[in-house]
Amino acid sequence: MHPQSGQILPFPQSRVRRPPPLSVEFSTQPEAGHEEGRRWTRLRITVRDSGDFLCEKVRGPSPLDVDAATVESLEQARRFFGGGWIVKELFASLDPVRFPRWS
Repeated sequence: MHPQSGQILPFPQSRVRRPPPLSVEFSTQPEAGHEEGRRWTRLRITVRDSGDFLCEKVRGPSPLDVDAATVESLEQARRFFGGGWIVKELFASLDPVRFPRWS
């Protein structure tokens, strides 16, 4: 008898794109009672029925700095939010294939 060999191949990824989640949020805001005085940031993208994106950026704790905009594309949303690791986390949560965390 001859030993048999085989190869394990991954299944191809589906070519069907899933719709993005309606809302994605990433926050560095501490839970109540933990480091309440330190600065934090909360970012949120909401995909609206019209196909545009509501972008919200809140920084705290005091005074709260709130900024929001409605944009037509994710590229415009990235420009609104700027750079940094928290923005990468937000976009990776929205679409990890298109926006990998550490690219």
